[in-house]
Amino acid sequence: MSVNTAGTDRIARRYAKAFLTLAEESHADFATIQKYFNKALELFTYEESAKLLNSPVIPSAIKRDIIFTYLKEAASDNLFRQLIETVIAEGRITHMPGIIAAFHNLLNEKEGTVQVEVTTATKLSDADRQTLTDVLKKSVIKSKNINLVEVTDPKIIGGLIVKFKNSVVDLSLREKLDQMSRASVGIL
Repeated sequence: MSVNTAGTDRIARRYAKAFLTLAEESHADFATIQKYFNKALELFTYEESAKLLNSPVIPSAIKRDIIFTYLKEAASDNLFRQLIETVIAEGRITHMPGIIAAFHNLLNEKEGTVQVEVTTATKLSDADRQTLTDVLKKSVIKSKNINLVEVTDPKIIGGLIVKFKNSVVDLSLREKLDQMSRASVGIL
């Protein structure tokens, strides 16, 4: 079975765009919305709750209860509640992680912020984070606003992998070792 990711992305982006428009019209607090979205995303990272929310046999009312029990403070936010109700009623809850990602991307575009994911073997120090942000702003991304998302993956051994927009710059030690391995295969 293949997954139509282009269709899924289109659906998620359409919902995110509509929600962003509603949020702008109602002068919503985007920081609060992002907090709700980040918390909602947690539900899709926990295996048990993800199974329940993605299951076609679980009634909509139970899915709604799961979300608003976990997101107690969001239950009173009419705009956020309206989005969740609509997504569940339309049978699109499986698209929620994509909707959240698309919303973050649209909001970043609106604010002129470039989201950059940096993978390192160990957590960056504050000084390293600032240096990396400054270098990216001046030479690679050329944007005043960079949202640096850090990912720690010991498998890369050292160095870093930088992902932004449609680009990936792999400066990891793992990649260098793999390149050397591939090159040595040709020599032997």
